[in-house]
Amino acid sequence: MEIISKRLLLATLCSLSLLTGCASTYEDGLSALQEGEPAKAQEIWLALAEEGNVDAMYGIYDLASSRYNRVSESDIEWLKKAADAGMAKAQYQYGLITFNDQHFAKGHQYIKQAAAQGQPEAAKFIERYKPTIKTFLLAEKGNRIAEYNLGVYYDNGIEGLDKDNKEAASWYLKAANQNHPSAQNNLGIMYENGIGVKQSNSEAFKWYQKAAKQGAASGQFNLADMYESGRGVKRDYVQAKSLYEQAAVQGLAGAQNQLGNLYRDGKGVKKDAKKALEWHIKAANQNLAVGQYNVGLSYYFGYAGTVDKKAAAHWFKQAALQGYASAQGNLGILYSNGEGVELNYQQAVKWLTKAADQGNRNAQYALGNRYYNGEGVDKSFSTAAKWYGKAAKQGDADAQFKYANSYAFGKGNNKNNRTAFTWYKKAAEQGHTTSQYNLGVMYDNGEGTAKDNEAAFNWYSKAAKSDHASAQNNLGLLYKKGQGVKKNYAWAAYWFAKSAKQGNKLAKNNIQDALAKLNKLKTNAPTVNILSATNASSDVVKKLSKGTYVYSLGSNDAWTEVLDINNYALGYIKSDQLVKNVPVKPKKTARVSNDPYPAKPRAKSGFVTCNTKCTNGNCYRTYSDGRKVHFQAQQKWNAFTSQFEWDSGGC
Repeated sequence: MEIISKRLLLATLCSLSLLTGCASTYEDGLSALQEGEPAKAQEIWLALAEEGNVDAMYGIYDLASSRYNRVSESDIEWLKKAADAGMAKAQYQYGLITFNDQHFAKGHQYIKQAAAQGQPEAAKFIERYKPTIKTFLLAEKGNRIAEYNLGVYYDNGIEGLDKDNKEAASWYLKAANQNHPSAQNNLGIMYENGIGVKQSNSEAFKWYQKAAKQGAASGQFNLADMYESGRGVKRDYVQAKSLYEQAAVQGLAGAQNQLGNLYRDGKGVKKDAKKALEWHIKAANQNLAVGQYNVGLSYYFGYAGTVDKKAAAHWFKQAALQGYASAQGNLGILYSNGEGVELNYQQAVKWLTKAADQGNRNAQYALGNRYYNGEGVDKSFSTAAKWYGKAAKQGDADAQFKYANSYAFGKGNNKNNRTAFTWYKKAAEQGHTTSQYNLGVMYDNGEGTAKDNEAAFNWYSKAAKSDHASAQNNLGLLYKKGQGVKKNYAWAAYWFAKSAKQGNKLAKNNIQDALAKLNKLKTNAPTVNILSATNASSDVVKKLSKGTYVYSLGSNDAWTEVLDINNYALGYIKSDQLVKNVPVKPKKTARVSNDPYPAKPRAKSGFVTCNTKCTNGNCYRTYSDGRKVHFQAQQKWNAFTSQFEWDSGGC
């Protein structure tokens, strides 16, 4: 009983250790930590560390690092003491901190000690950094090549290092400040693109310039590019040409290609297609894909004086095999047309698909045509529409037109006039003639949009001025009816004649009504020339003999604009070479300037006119004498527009 009593008393005293001074242990700190009292654990370990307890020394650092995520200099000092006392995990942690602070030799030494004791993380570190440790040690001593190499390692994530743009920029800067030209160039690239540093064209220019002054070809190339584009400096093609040339003579393929471009385009140097081809060939022979592509273009279009489709196909293929999308697309088009290669739609589809998958809009459009026509693939309007749509969304006007057709005619997409109207408008605004005509038709008929005669007139006018025969005929009808524009039979006859001369049968019928409203004149000289302008030295459109009848479209004192109905010739005749063949009609407004508007003749008394409105072939015609007719128009194929159109006939 006496022994038991003494043990109980001792336990009681130790439980009151904080009050009586009974010594704490490392495990007491762990218990406090497990009970949610980190401050108490820290107090226990600090006291033990002061007495030389290695576990407590490490515990102080570990608590700050893992629990508080906040490590002080004092915490790191305790970690160092634990490491110096031989604790393996402390050696690894302290070595890692020291290494990351760029004290590579010291950090590496501690980690080696930990690895020697079997610490697994330390062993992995030593193995990972085996290829680069010598580089780190040299960089610590300020070796600029080692600094540059570390930048490259971090830039590319190689030699066991993770890709780290900020670290790469940091090491490039160290080497660049020691005038390492490649480091200066690479640092310029990082500033230009905002990689690892804040984007700055001025900083990029500064570092490229430093590299270029040391003769670094890449620096010269990148500096030239900034001068050419005007980024970070005022655009200067002459300076760009000089720098590209310096890099090109050093054999830099990209500079050779760009120098070729400047000669081809005449920027900073006199245009010289032969020199352009010489430089492009130098780049191409170094297997630069864009250089090979440019050589192909030169041979295809004959920039240097010689068209050679076979050579073009060869160089396009070299670039295409490297995955260059534009070359793949062009090669596909050559196979489609049998230019420089034997016509082969399967090969065409193969190369067009490769380019189209890379987003090349020309290839997407051409591939759409292959599917639409079933050339090299099974015919598929839906697949054609898919590719037309991709190219259309990239702004290709031809593709926008075809994509609109897919909705207008329900080929490849569900018929939808509103969507068709949207895409015709996009193409029309880019100057696509048939889209301008179709847009006019949709405004004229109120299909896919509200009926708008003025808008129809505007779009027909644009297409008509590009010699679209159907647009010219429809524009003539608007002038004849006075829809969307003031009624003018002279202008109506003018546009009907333009259309009829191209073989438009509707225009040949429609023009007769307009001619009936015009003055008929007769030539009064042995030979009378219809000229292209109100200038005696202008081109002769047609020679007329005396007594030939023509129609007057307008006149001033010296000149009369005329129409010869025999072959729809339009032009100007001196007024004194004409005499009136019919009673004088009311005076017309004279046409003025080199591109005058025709006069507005008055309506011929007693002449019956009509107004026709059609919706999807369902037509209602009202005559000026009161008669009304309902009829179904016929849909006819128009070879000029490559589409079906409603033919409502004439009055």
